[in-house]
Amino acid sequence: MNICYRFAQPDDLPYLVDFLAMLFSLEEDFTFSADKQQKGLHMLLQSERSTIFVAHDDHNLVGRVTGQITISTAEGGPSLLIEDLVVTPSHRNMGIGKTLLEHVSNWGIKHKAKRKQLLADRSNRVALDFYGHNDWATTNLICLRKYESSCLLQPQLSASSIYYSKNLTTALFFFHLQLAHTF
Repeated sequence: MNICYRFAQPDDLPYLVDFLAMLFSLEEDFTFSADKQQKGLHMLLQSERSTIFVAHDDHNLVGRVTGQITISTAEGGPSLLIEDLVVTPSHRNMGIGKTLLEHVSNWGIKHKAKRKQLLADRSNRVALDFYGHNDWATTNLICLRKYESSCLLQPQLSASSIYYSKNLTTALFFFHLQLAHTF
């Protein structure tokens, strides 16, 4: 069987969404939504700071992985965030996942990434064993998340706590003092 690797194209989107449905069926933290996943994949394809690699045989896509360049203050430069490595069950244990990781890693190196990082579902023993076998190390860090609607700072201020001023700096200073005293 001949497996080839390439950058994903917009025509691949329906198949890439199907891969996410397969992946999300294994992960407890995510709920599959074809519309959301297609939107996110489209954004990845459009960005210069992200990529999607696919593996295909003579007829179908059989695997995929994404990579995004972030800035790491710990490394003092770019870092590669790898997500959504998926290989179809019928094509596992053939080196496809490892090769996809190599392709996305090389892309990251070309973008000056100093470190690679990824998240894996702690209950996905197959994935954890795969990453361990491919020299990925666990860390003491855990992943935390908070959705946008709950991330907005909405201080409870009384009318007397805001001093109206034509000088924005003064108004911000008093606002800062008021917040500092509430913590």
